[in-house]
Amino acid sequence: MQEVKSLNEINDSLVNLLGSPIIHLEEISGGNNNRIFKIVCDDSMNYAVKFYFRNPKDRRDRLGTEFNALRFLSSKGVKSVPMPIKADAKHGIGIYEFIEGRKIASLEITDTDIDTAVHFVGLLKGLRAEGENAAFVPASEAYFSVQAIIENISSRLRMLTRSTADGKHHRALESYLRDDFMPLFEKVTQRSGDRFSELGDLPEQEIAIKERVLSPSDFGFHNTLRRNDGEIIFLDFEYFGFDDPAKLISDFLLHPGMQLSDRLKQRFVFNILSLFEFNKRLIKRVKMLYPLFGLKWCMILLNEFV
Repeated sequence: MQEVKSLNEINDSLVNLLGSPIIHLEEISGGNNNRIFKIVCDDSMNYAVKFYFRNPKDRRDRLGTEFNALRFLSSKGVKSVPMPIKADAKHGIGIYEFIEGRKIASLEITDTDIDTAVHFVGLLKGLRAEGENAAFVPASEAYFSVQAIIENISSRLRMLTRSTADGKHHRALESYLRDDFMPLFEKVTQRSGDRFSELGDLPEQEIAIKERVLSPSDFGFHNTLRRNDGEIIFLDFEYFGFDDPAKLISDFLLHPGMQLSDRLKQRFVFNILSLFEFNKRLIKRVKMLYPLFGLKWCMILLNEFV
């Protein structure tokens, strides 16, 4: 796969895509995964340009997933997402509407913001059947049975325990995994299996298709911008697809990028569950799976070691 690396290559690629000279190019975000630029064309149009991280070991089409998700949502009249403009699969470039806004700090999140997030999930829920017609696949890291979730955590655990590096940090990791994580994982796994049996489910039994929901997967205020007028725009749809609503709820509460008060968390859960009122089993599944997703987040945060 070809990558755009130099500013000259970036400029040439964008001119070819947009058909307009670039008069200003500014990098506004760069990390381990993607680089994001703001560009201004000579026709005074502003765009956000995203260069997607690509790795031969990771076969996920982040550009295709995000661009198609935003195109789908925009076509259905969803206004709280950026409008997709152009995509260049060869160079891994996505061009989107530039959103004038700022990141939302955890301490400023209000009841109204929580209700806005719930409303957005409601929009996605309403588009579930049309999402099937659009051939969306499961979201990244979507697992629809308790056994699949446990196996995913086990796989992450094996990656960590294979580390042969030495030093005080790795010795501390080894001690934590042996003395704290593994005993708790075993206890939570046993408890989850017992509780699912009480529901009459088998650990390998997947939730029904009708119970799944379209989801950005990485959903929360850490992936939003607030416009000057207060409107919230939802970002980051690289992992979009069908997911388990119990995972969506749990990840929203657990994500380390947000620090929500217990009151706001309770408001989110209560209002989300009202959206899925037809799904009488969901609240029980959230209670059973929440500890497992908490342990999974422990593994995600320890990815630095692998």
